[in-house]
Amino acid sequence: MERTFMPGDERARVEAAAVKFWDRIAAESETKAKVVQVFKGGNVAVERADHCQG
Repeated sequence: MERTFMPGDERARVEAAAVKFWDRIAAESETKAKVVQVFKGGNVAVERADHCQG
């Protein structure tokens, strides 16, 4: 079951913008960089799970 709430091309643009946003936040401090890395790791796990269900 796919959990897409927006068209694929729009989702891709939003995800690309999110990556840039989180990279800017991560650059602000070492602590923020660690938090962002945790979020990115969680997103990778979710993406892998989504692909396995497809």
